[in-house]
Amino acid sequence: MSKNKPVITNLGKIDGRNGIYLDDVKQTFSPNKLFFNGEIDGKLCSNNAEGYRWYSYELYFSLVQAYNCMELELCKLKVESSFDEIIDSELITKFNLDGKSYKHYILSTYDYVYSIISKEFNLKITGHRNG
Repeated sequence: MSKNKPVITNLGKIDGRNGIYLDDVKQTFSPNKLFFNGEIDGKLCSNNAEGYRWYSYELYFSLVQAYNCMELELCKLKVESSFDEIIDSELITKFNLDGKSYKHYILSTYDYVYSIISKEFNLKITGHRNG
């Protein structure tokens, strides 16, 4: 049975519907990658040591095998935080990716929820502001 586990980022656990705002999404091929950028609400992070209200970010997932996007109000996926890893994912098994280092992530942004199967992700904080 699958279980959600919050991804602990440099800003700690990111909580709440308003935790991650999305400005842009881009998909590339060869290699398959998904790129996201926007802002993270520092008030909803468990490790906001610098104390800023907003952190701009770039997030990319590498070697993406599958993903889907749903409007938040239509999504029925269970989440523990704004960014979860699904342990023992049924989708990983369904797509015969067990034992191949793929992971299943749920990225919940203000308006949309993404379910992503990829080998890795990289989250980079690119700036901050208080306003």
